[in-house]
Amino acid sequence: MNAIEREILEIKGTASSIILELFGWELAETSAKKTLSVIRKFIRWKDKLAPGNKYQVQDDINEIIIKGDGTRTTKRMVMLSEDDLQDPDEVLFKMGLNPLNWELIDIKMRRRHWGTVIKNADSEAELHTQHSFAVEAKTKPKQSLVTVDYIEKIISNFSPPEMVIYRNRDRKTGKLLVMNIVDFHLGDRGRHKTIEDAKSLYRHTVTNALQQLHDCNIQPERIIFTVGNDFFHYDTKNHTTSNGTQMTETEGLETMFEAGIGLLEWAVENLRALAPVDIVLVPGNHDEIISYYTSWVLKGIYRGCDDVTFDTRKVKRKYIRWGDWGLGFGHADKEGKRILFLMQQEFADWSDTIYREFHKAHLHSESVEEVPGVKHRRLPTIVPKESWEDDMGYDSSREHLTFVYHQSGIRQIFSTPAPRD
Repeated sequence: MNAIEREILEIKGTASSIILELFGWELAETSAKKTLSVIRKFIRWKDKLAPGNKYQVQDDINEIIIKGDGTRTTKRMVMLSEDDLQDPDEVLFKMGLNPLNWELIDIKMRRRHWGTVIKNADSEAELHTQHSFAVEAKTKPKQSLVTVDYIEKIISNFSPPEMVIYRNRDRKTGKLLVMNIVDFHLGDRGRHKTIEDAKSLYRHTVTNALQQLHDCNIQPERIIFTVGNDFFHYDTKNHTTSNGTQMTETEGLETMFEAGIGLLEWAVENLRALAPVDIVLVPGNHDEIISYYTSWVLKGIYRGCDDVTFDTRKVKRKYIRWGDWGLGFGHADKEGKRILFLMQQEFADWSDTIYREFHKAHLHSESVEEVPGVKHRRLPTIVPKESWEDDMGYDSSREHLTFVYHQSGIRQIFSTPAPRD
């Protein structure tokens, strides 16, 4: 029993004055007596359940059983709200188990309740039900998990290698390279047969895009490199997307995450050899959380590198100005037709630009739609189709589009087709 509970039991005075002093509730004396009686009964009952108390009952709810296979059964008495009952992780947390470290196997709950009469704002008596639960949870340690410690370990294993700088780097050419590889779905075995196949495809995409620039003697002054846009296939330990859709045929979480960090670091190194790189997080509908973590891992890797900057904000749409160009980036999975008129409202430099484009993803196909003042480009993806896409007859071409924007208004587009299977 703590000091506050002891004070509640020992304080003297009228019930209404005690309730007002301790809880700030203004109750009539009759209601206050009932309320105070229930609270004191609960404190005495809880004290009887405390470990080591001479009144401890035989079914004491404070028991932990650990088996040789690592599973753990925890029995405790906890206070739970109706919202808590809908969230198994919250139940585990209130039992003293970190949901990041423990996976729930089975849970049993027995409700105990009592009534409390409290006046509402209109001074009318209302009956409120208080609940406690005898909870028995069977858990096991999680084996595949992205934790803060795990992210720190990933960062410590990466460091920017000594950069090979191209001869013309840092020239003021007035050209902006946009490398926006969308809907890659790393970790999806339905699209990439193996994680190595996915790595090979990603490297092919970046390498061939940069080779085209070299062949055309194009030297960018800066580079926009987007992270997110469904780069990863799923977002949670349960292999669900950000919206809760269950994904199947997937790589393990740690395998996917480490491969993704390695690919992105490799891409940044190839890009920053050409020009300074601005890394822009674009949250997708499959990887909103894990891509946010990824952007911060990259930020840790490139700490101290003045030629790599970051926009890690979780906002759904981002905008930049490059000379006469205004450019927008977003996954465009939630806005519907409203997105056609959001740049006009959200882009702070709208009036200072002449040409404007918004890059969208999500649908795995290419399209262009123009409204007054801005051209919307839906970008294709270079990844293979899943079987259901074939069944539905979706036949969009597999390619990646690289964009070069000149400050004066010229735009160049380079297509990198997928390699033959």
